[in-house]
Amino acid sequence: MTTRAQIPLTAVLYLAAAKLGLSMAVVAPQVTAVWPPTGIALAAVLLLGDHVWPGIALGAFLANVTAHEPVATAVGIACGNTLEALAGAWLLRRAGFQTSLARVRDVVAFVGLAALASTTVAATVGVTSLALGHVHPWRAFGPLWGLWWVGDAMGDLVVGSAILVWASPPGAGRRERIPHVALLFGTVLLVSALVFGGRPAAPLARYPLHYLVFPCVIWAALRLRQRGTATTTLLASAVAIWGTASGRGPFVSSTADEGLVLLQLFMAVVGVTGLLLGAAMLERDASEERRARELGDADRRKDEFIAMLAHELRNPLAALDIAVHLLGKRGDERKRFADQAERQVKLLLRLVDDLLDVSRITAGKMTLRRQPILLGEVVARALETVRPLIEARRHTCTVSLPPAPLRLEADPDRLAQVFGNLLSNAARYTAPGGVISLGAEQQDHDVVVRITDTGIGLAPELLPQLFDPFVRGDAAHALAQGGLGIGLTIVRRLVQMHGGRVEAGSSGPHGTEFRVYLPLTAPTETDGGRRPAPAGDS
Repeated sequence: MTTRAQIPLTAVLYLAAAKLGLSMAVVAPQVTAVWPPTGIALAAVLLLGDHVWPGIALGAFLANVTAHEPVATAVGIACGNTLEALAGAWLLRRAGFQTSLARVRDVVAFVGLAALASTTVAATVGVTSLALGHVHPWRAFGPLWGLWWVGDAMGDLVVGSAILVWASPPGAGRRERIPHVALLFGTVLLVSALVFGGRPAAPLARYPLHYLVFPCVIWAALRLRQRGTATTTLLASAVAIWGTASGRGPFVSSTADEGLVLLQLFMAVVGVTGLLLGAAMLERDASEERRARELGDADRRKDEFIAMLAHELRNPLAALDIAVHLLGKRGDERKRFADQAERQVKLLLRLVDDLLDVSRITAGKMTLRRQPILLGEVVARALETVRPLIEARRHTCTVSLPPAPLRLEADPDRLAQVFGNLLSNAARYTAPGGVISLGAEQQDHDVVVRITDTGIGLAPELLPQLFDPFVRGDAAHALAQGGLGIGLTIVRRLVQMHGGRVEAGSSGPHGTEFRVYLPLTAPTETDGGRRPAPAGDS
């Protein structure tokens, strides 16, 4: 629909709905408890934009100027109706409202800010205009205001909600077949006609049969979510208004307006209950859908892990097979092949150790053997394990520790494993001839150990899940460098078990920094420490 056509269409719809509402006015020709144009106007502004306000103003003016009012009074009422729609839409936008009403917070905002709050604008301006134009006396202000406000509030709640949910994309949830939908809405019409359109037999007249509407609304919310709920409320409300205006049903009172007010208050409870239940079901659907994405991602990672594990195990086993085969045939090269076999066995042991560590972490069986240690000693042990890799890749590794010794209460083996894994990653993911640095500093009662490199860096979208099991960076590069993608998971858990935390950062395509925070123990005068020498300087 073009923007130019939206304004006259809004005016036509508003005018038609206004004439329908005014046809049920009893106390005053200009005020009624049934006013669907409010919902049409609010939905038009929310869905199409503020630029449709002239259509609302024109429709409201034409409806009122033909309802036995002076032109100035009709202008005042049209201004109030237009301001009501604009104010309701502005309040909802400020609250982050979504027109699908798929969240409980959206329903609460819609009821509180639109149906209850913004409708006071039109009621106040409208009744004031009637009094100033001498259409009704000032002493009638209170009753007319209440009647006007009820009509506008129900217009938003019943008509506005139905338009909004049907104009929005369908939410998550079950998709029902047409026969089931027809059965639901047919049941709603039948129950509504029996309850509101007839005169029950004497034995049943004293029972609150109108509460039979609630099972229908609950059925709609559970099966069809907000579209079904809003449609059920609209259908039941339409039948109930027709029956009450015709003098039938449980809400017939001494005056038609009083009966309609009582009916509208009952339908407000029905509508709000249904919308809240439908929103709760949609939020549950969205939660289950998110969980199923997460499970699918975990399953994909598991498959990738199995493939990586097969690849990692195949390489050393193939090398061992060749080495063992040649050891039996070529005595002059036995030492070289024996060395190769030893390296592959160590690789297999490292892979198996990592798998066992992850298994222990998952089962909650990982334990620490804490003792007083110095950070420098742990760093020296970690450098010793990765020195061959650093030297083989011709990296420059610098170490900078504070002059005062830093004492920890920790498991030296596990803490050396933490720094060893981080240094090993830095060495493997940095091109030959790169720079790796390890630095530490005291921050209050913690020590911060920073390990940086000039490697390939990390993608920003990878950082939130970097420490999850089986997550690796560039898949092709990671496969070439080896590893199962579980080293950082082990690092995070071991650091957490020591009462610390680990963070990762990257400036983009080049360079990565890991920060390990660990609690310090109180220093003593007899503390000593070793400053590890730089490894692999070249």
